[in-house]
Amino acid sequence: MDRKPRKKRKKAPSRRTQRESMRPKCHNTQGLKKSGKGRYEASIADFNRAIQLKQDYAEAYYNRGSSLAQDECVHT
Repeated sequence: MDRKPRKKRKKAPSRRTQRESMRPKCHNTQGLKKSGKGRYEASIADFNRAIQLKQDYAEAYYNRGSSLAQDECVHT
């Protein structure tokens, strides 16, 4: 009798991962890492998410502005 190979199920995100995705500081930190690697568009998206979660997050606004300025320099 031939058995069919089982399909691997995708793991559900852990609760820790879910909680971290809701933390503005985590998004800000991810944005800083991406900005340091020259991935400005991706970092801007992370800073936007941090700001969306916490509108008065001054550090994320500053970092987003810095990434926008760097992105302008790269594309000009």
